[in-house]
Amino acid sequence: MIEKQFNIVINTDLQTTSDGENSGGAPFNKDLYLLGVRNDLSRILRTEVGRHLAASLRYHRKEIVLIPYPGQDGNAQEWWWGNSPNDNLSIVRFSPAKGRSPCGAEIRKKQPASLPHEVLFHELVHSLRRVSGKMNRINLWGSGTLSSQGNNEEFIAIMVTNIFISDVTNAYKTGLRDDWVSHSPLDPALAESYRFFSLGTKAFNLISMFCDDNPGFTQMLSKVRAHFNPIAAYYKNRRKAFEMAANGDSEHVWAHLPPLDYFQNEKGMWTRLVPFPSPSAK
Repeated sequence: MIEKQFNIVINTDLQTTSDGENSGGAPFNKDLYLLGVRNDLSRILRTEVGRHLAASLRYHRKEIVLIPYPGQDGNAQEWWWGNSPNDNLSIVRFSPAKGRSPCGAEIRKKQPASLPHEVLFHELVHSLRRVSGKMNRINLWGSGTLSSQGNNEEFIAIMVTNIFISDVTNAYKTGLRDDWVSHSPLDPALAESYRFFSLGTKAFNLISMFCDDNPGFTQMLSKVRAHFNPIAAYYKNRRKAFEMAANGDSEHVWAHLPPLDYFQNEKGMWTRLVPFPSPSAK
């Protein structure tokens, strides 16, 4: 079965919420579910990035349990299973979307990174982080340019999924995703391998940490032909990537500097310290 190439075990009988309780999901056709999941895994394997992800999951030799997603919102979820999170065992709740269409017009209506196989790929990146023992969520709320990413694990999964979408061997796809809070499109100014680092040195450090944590997978990613591939940029020229990040920090600081001749009152309004001079009398 194709799922074995990802070290996945599909369990159609288990329907649980993230706290392990039975979700009481509605009855569904298990044969159609299996067909849908395997079709999505097949789409992933048709790409170079997808094959690298599958190989990396097999390398860690820890079975990933895939079960139906109890919600009706077309979403998915990765979580831990076993006696504790320290077991580094991953469970993915995912259900293929209904009513899909290969029609290009229908694809263009979709939000970025929202096709079923793109959603599944995103969750399997989380699985890789977990089974490799490297998942360690760092809160990014209130961190300036990365605040809408939520945490470092979502930042990594979104970035890698964008590389997957940008992979030249990927023929069935939507567009690049901006952040975790929304499925809005990535700013075109960031949709290039080096320009992405203009998010700042925090983004540079998260990418550097990812490459140190998962060197085998990231080195394979660095060889993938894709218009958007910050991992390739990092390995090719870290100095250039860091300089882009440092410039991004300075641009962000400059853009948010308060005017020197204004102050902010208790109501949050900016007031000029010295009134503008009156026009001279003629």
